[in-house]
Formats: sequence, structure tokens, C-alpha cells
Amino acid sequence: MRGPKQSELHGLLRDELTRRLIAAEWVVDLAEDTEPGAAMIGAFRRQVSDDFWATAQFWLQNWNGAEEALHVSGDVGVSYFPAYCLWPVLVEGERTELNVDLGELLDPPDESSDAMIDPMIIELAYDERVPEAATALIEPVLDLGLAWVQRHASVETLLDAYRSGALRFDGEIEAIATLLAASGRHDEARNALAEYSASEREEAHTREFRRFVFQLNRWLDAGGVIPEAPTEPVRIFDFDYDQPSREDYARKRQTRKEAFEAVRGSRTGKTRDQLREMLHAELARRGVSESPIAIELGLDAMLAQDSPFGKARFTVSSLKKLADIGVGIYKAFHENDNVTPRTPEWMEPPPRASYAVRTDFYRDSIGVGLGPRAEAVLDRVFDVAHSLWKDLALVNVWLSWDPEPPMDNSRIAVSIGNEKIGWVEVGKTDSYRASMDAAAERGELPFLQARLQHRDQAPRYVVEIPAPKE
Repeated sequence: MRGPKQSELHGLLRDELTRRLIAAEWVVDLAEDTEPGAAMIGAFRRQVSDDFWATAQFWLQNWNGAEEALHVSGDVGVSYFPAYCLWPVLVEGERTELNVDLGELLDPPDESSDAMIDPMIIELAYDERVPEAATALIEPVLDLGLAWVQRHASVETLLDAYRSGALRFDGEIEAIATLLAASGRHDEARNALAEYSASEREEAHTREFRRFVFQLNRWLDAGGVIPEAPTEPVRIFDFDYDQPSREDYARKRQTRKEAFEAVRGSRTGKTRDQLREMLHAELARRGVSESPIAIELGLDAMLAQDSPFGKARFTVSSLKKLADIGVGIYKAFHENDNVTPRTPEWMEPPPRASYAVRTDFYRDSIGVGLGPRAEAVLDRVFDVAHSLWKDLALVNVWLSWDPEPPMDNSRIAVSIGNEKIGWVEVGKTDSYRASMDAAAERGELPFLQARLQHRDQAPRYVVEIPAPKE
């Protein structure tokens, strides 16, 4: 759980930065989330010409929820106002067109050197040091930041900076098209999109860029009218470390065990499907749920008990399997290389299916009821999917109403690439309704990461998707 000391320091420093910068004729940037618990501590803007604003943003560098000092960095940026209005439509967030770290303002790098610039980081551990920390962060903004912004405050200057290659890996392929579109040069923006999409550049083949292309073309096709400026945070950075307590985990684990034991004691003469229904009923009666993969492993254990030496054989193999799955899931959530592998093109969601569902790691997963053609599709998918561990893999799936537009009897279909594999399990449709509605507002469909288990016995595949964050 996020320590109260860190949250308190966040609020105190934000308030001090706000008081001083407003006195210096800056305004609070309403598009950014700066509440305690967010990555950003303060965000401010000041107009420098008709279409250009200076930005000042102050970032928390150690948002790990511990009761410890804040480590805060900052930067100054150039914001082209029409683009400021357009960015939320394109990327569901806010961006500046060009920015510089406060440390680089104070100590400009040698242009002949390729050395990385270390950001200026201010440490704040005590309430009484808040004014001192605010001074250290604000002085470079007021003394050097505005002059730096004014030197770069033109569309052509910004385009030249990106086209020169100096900012190649700093969002160039999106920034150039956005600047052109926001300044009314729509044909040039379309040409830039087409050129990047046809290139071999790695960043042009990411899901993020496909979404950007979809949204910019959608906006251009609708007439290219600049939206109103945002009046509230366009994206909430919710680093929520409020996970269930050990006592809560232990209670639910014991309750689930009791449900499994109740069904195990009545298993004689029952089919697997009957046992599964009984287990769901026992879990529901006790007010808990279980992931589909865990349920199938539990059923394997029950049925193995009725075969010679089955219990001992299954106990050893299942314990190893559960341990392996645990290692795989840990790696998936803690090692970036295991989370974002390159997905084959045929497995990628279509560009429209780009709305990332905010999911909750601490809630149970929801099952996918597989369709008649799913097994053949999943055989092909599992051969190339990112394996968590042996028989467990991660795969991107996307959701759509079936039929669409939604009616009272519509289900939520689950697809991989262009192949529909099944539907969100009965009774769980409402869990994703808010995500479906939010995606529809942007002309999009939701996508998220599913866990796929390959099995040697029926059912040959189990697919589960994480529950949305409430």
C-alpha cells in the first residue's frame, strides 16, 4: 500500500509549486493528472505567442508506494496549442512537441558528444524541506526555460528538429504527422503517415503506431476540426498498490479449498462437466471465484484420484506445474522482455482494436467459452505464442459485440487476429461493458492479454482473460 508519508509529500510539493508558478503567471495544466499516486507531481503552462505555450512538468521518479523520500525530476517543453487540443484524440493522452530536462538547461551538453544526459533529480524526505525543493525545481524554469521555449516556438523549427534525426526515437513518426495535421497541412500529414507505414522502421509496426494512424485518419476523414482544449485529465496514471492483505489472501484460499473439498467428496459417478458445475456452485455459495485454469487443474486432481496410483502421480506433476506457472506469471509481470515479445502479424488485433483495457492483477480471471473452430485456431496460435512456461502462454485478444451493434442478447466475442475463438463466459458480459463503451466513444474496440493453457486431455485449451479494473 502506498505509504502516507510519500502521498503527503507529493501533495505538499504540488501545492507549493502551484502557488509559486501561478504567482509567476503560469497556469495549471488541466490535461494532466497530478493527484497523489500519479507519476506527475505538477504540470503547468504559460503562453509565449499566439499558438505556442511553454510547459513545466515535474515527475515522481520512484513511485513504488514505499514510505520513503520523493525523487523528483522536471522538464520544460514547447507546446503547439492546436496539437495540444488534438493529441488526446490521437493517443488518449497529452504530449509536448519538444522538451528539455532541467539538468540539460542548467548544464547544456557538448554538441560533439553522444553521452547521455543524466536528469536533475531532487530528493525530498521532510515536510520542512518542501520550499527548498520547490525552489530548486522552479528556478531553472523561470531563469532559462522560457527563453529556451521561445527559441523553438514555431512549427517549422519543430519539424526541422524531428526531420534532422536528432529526435528520431522521441516520437518522430507521430509528432511530424500531428504537427502537419494540427497546422492544417492535411495532405502532407496523410503522406507522412503513408510513408512511415510503408517503411521498415521498427516503431512504424507497433500497435501504438497502428492505433495512431487509425485515429489520425479517422479525424482527417471527419473534416479535421481542431477539438476544444482539454478541461480535465485526459489520462489517469493510477499506480494502485492497494493489494489484498495476507489475511484476505489466506481467507480466500481456505474458502476455495473448502469448496474443492466439498465437491471432491461428492465426485463419485459424476462427469467432469457435472463436477465443474458443482464447483462453480460451491464457490458462488461461499462468495468467492476461481480462475478457469485453476478450476481445470483442480478437476484433474479429483478425477486422477479414481485411477490406480493416480493421486500420487497427479500430486507430483500438478505441484510442479503450478510452481512452473507461478514462475512464468512472475516473469511476465516483472521482466519487460517477457511481456512485450514481437507478435506475428496475423495474430495482431486490427488497428481499430486498440483500446487497452485496464485490468486488475489481484482479481480473478474470467473464462472464455470456446467456439467449435477454436481448437484448430489455438493449435496454430500456441505454436508461436509467447510461452509463460511450457503449457501456458500469453496472447493478445480483442473484444467485440456479437452481434454488433449490441442488442439485449448480444454476447462479447473474443478474437485473436482475424479469428473469433469464443465469447466471454455467460454471466460476465457486464464486467466488460464499461470498457466496451469507453472504447466505442473513440471508435475503437478493446484489447487485452489472455492466458492460454494447452492441455493433454479434454478440454485441450483453456483461455482466461483478466477482469477489468473497477
